[in-house]
Amino acid sequence: MVRILIYIIALFIQRGECDITEMHDKLMKDVLTDYNKDVRPVGSVFESGIRVGLSIVPLHIHVNSESGTLSSHVWFVMNWEDTRLKWVPSNYANISVLYLTYDKIWIPDIKVFNSVEHFEYEETQAALLYSGSVYWFPPTNLHTNCDMDFTYWPWDYQKCNLVVGSWTRMGWDIDITTLHGGNVSKVSTQNFVASGWDIVSGIQKREEIGEYGANIVEFRVELLLRRRSILDKKVAVLPLLVSCCLILATFWIHPSSSNRLRLNIAASAILVVSILALRSFLPSSGGQIPMIVVMGTSLITLAVCQLALILSLYNLVSRTDAPSPVYLNPLQTIAPFLCL
Repeated sequence: MVRILIYIIALFIQRGECDITEMHDKLMKDVLTDYNKDVRPVGSVFESGIRVGLSIVPLHIHVNSESGTLSSHVWFVMNWEDTRLKWVPSNYANISVLYLTYDKIWIPDIKVFNSVEHFEYEETQAALLYSGSVYWFPPTNLHTNCDMDFTYWPWDYQKCNLVVGSWTRMGWDIDITTLHGGNVSKVSTQNFVASGWDIVSGIQKREEIGEYGANIVEFRVELLLRRRSILDKKVAVLPLLVSCCLILATFWIHPSSSNRLRLNIAASAILVVSILALRSFLPSSGGQIPMIVVMGTSLITLAVCQLALILSLYNLVSRTDAPSPVYLNPLQTIAPFLCL
């Protein structure tokens, strides 16, 4: 008896699943009947235009210091309203959400203006609500240019921007705002995985540009990035600290001592090797000279000047001949005036 009941319940469940599947197919056919995906929909916010809510969620970033580019893997979270995709849930077994591939419906031509490489959205489905709202979350890989500033390398912060907008439409056709309809919002970093860089802060904002009678709407994402490399900091700082200590130690040794000459030569050698080693770590792009390089070259100049003075003093002390009277008599004449 129990087996018969289980068999009957299984038949009802299977029948219900078949009914829901058939209802989904019917709903999809009804929604897409006479639907032209090449025609821009008319939303409820504007009389003739449509509002597209946008939010860019970064997942992973990599800063290429050599080429001055930002490589990022992000999600494009987009929302708009298409009144042609409405239906009444009670007519379709209370189905309120329908999932379709993005190539079957109209999607906004959102592109990244400062991209250095052409990109394509990954193939994902769009979620359609019975009210006509469309949600689409395509992931993609971006490669954009970024102005680098290496003045404080390796403790540097970089400001990189993503400039997004409609590739062909003006602002009165497609108005891009934040996902909640505002002009400014924070970048979500909940799903971000830090590697060599951290996102200190991120702001995405809507900007409207009106030139020559055109109404261009841009969506700008501003990211403040911080370098996380501990190895670069140790490699850059440790040789300079050792060289500073050696140069300071030379002032505590008698000027005529040969140990002072040896310490100065050792400090100069360490500084030269350190600058050559830093060249392999430092990027070639960027117009600013890092402060750590300026410090290293300054220490090299100080060490070389001190080395020249030590050699001159060592030579004077070790000489046994007297200076020529031609040079000595004028010096003796002006010596009282110089308090010598």
